[in-house]
Amino acid sequence: MGSKRVTYNKYVELQNSMETVVRAATHVIFDGNLNFINLLPKSFSLTGRCDFYLSRSVYATTPLAMVTQKNSLFLPRINKLSYKLVESGLYDKWMKYSEHNSSMCKNPPRIITVTTIFSLTSLWGMFAVLGYGFAVAVVVLVIELVCGGARWGQTGQVAT
Repeated sequence: MGSKRVTYNKYVELQNSMETVVRAATHVIFDGNLNFINLLPKSFSLTGRCDFYLSRSVYATTPLAMVTQKNSLFLPRINKLSYKLVESGLYDKWMKYSEHNSSMCKNPPRIITVTTIFSLTSLWGMFAVLGYGFAVAVVVLVIELVCGGARWGQTGQVAT
């Protein structure tokens, strides 16, 4: 086929990859959420629109990490604090204040509207269906008049 199914990029090449292969709709980028926290707001600030979105599903449970020594007594408290920060929304609030436009392109919209100009060339299918419906209705009406008229008696009721 000539094209690679998977390409590996360095972090410094991530912005360029977003602007070239992702914008061309030939690839997607699968990477840690933290790498896009700075890239998406920068892209929004430059263009004024959300050209890129993060997916709704995540594969990492928390965006925070701290390093301690092995078997440290602080580890349970650090884990508990990290989960509390994320679950309370404080982490998102910090990101909002540290990076402008950080929440603008966070999730894709649920409804995407497409605006086009109405013309006869773009609506011909609708008129074709309407015309076929009228034609079928006329045929059914003629069949009812021809077949139904023979069954009517003098009394104006259908003869059984």
